[in-house]
Amino acid sequence: MLVSIFLLVFGLASTVLSSSNPYRYTPLDIAQYSCDAWISNHKPVCLPPVAWGGHNYDCYCNSNPAFATIMDCFINGYNNDSVIINEFAQTCNMTFESMFIKYYLTLNFNSTLLRNLSLAKRWGNTLTEDDLVKTPILYNYTNGSFAVYKDVYKLYYLNTNRSITYGGILLAYWAVILVLAIIVNLVLKMYLGCMINAFIGKVVNVYRKHIGLTPTFSKSKSKENPSF
Repeated sequence: MLVSIFLLVFGLASTVLSSSNPYRYTPLDIAQYSCDAWISNHKPVCLPPVAWGGHNYDCYCNSNPAFATIMDCFINGYNNDSVIINEFAQTCNMTFESMFIKYYLTLNFNSTLLRNLSLAKRWGNTLTEDDLVKTPILYNYTNGSFAVYKDVYKLYYLNTNRSITYGGILLAYWAVILVLAIIVNLVLKMYLGCMINAFIGKVVNVYRKHIGLTPTFSKSKSKENPSF
């Protein structure tokens, strides 16, 4: 019975650990969330994703105004971080070099420069296609406002990644404790009685041989009168 319980618990734990693969947010995820929030709260170039927490990469990869706008955020807002841009290139099925070529060609063709303007934020309105900007928007990412977006999104999603890591460690710790407890319990149930009986048997035999009734009767018998 105990062996069956052990196998059942161990099998369930193994299944949970092997099947669970929590998503970890990448540098591109964090950068895209912060850039998309910044852009959408000023002059949006893409409609929000249908799924909560999703990415609208279809728009940012295929729409020239959206592509150039978010690329400008990665370049100037994230100091041309090659890790982020490489991930973005892979997501859009492009090479690192072709992304920059497309970026500069799009800007040279038509762009709206807003780096030195004071932008009025927009909140809460439902976007339609007519609300989207038709040209790339170049924002000012060095005035300190965008840094707030960067820090907030980085803190939130990195903490999410850490919670997944620490949760996995804690789960593994308690799984080990559970397995050890089951093993110890099985050993005690199966072998403790035998060990105790063996030990007690030796003690009893020594007692009977040297102290108990056997030597007493033997001694008394040796003193019996032969005449009787």
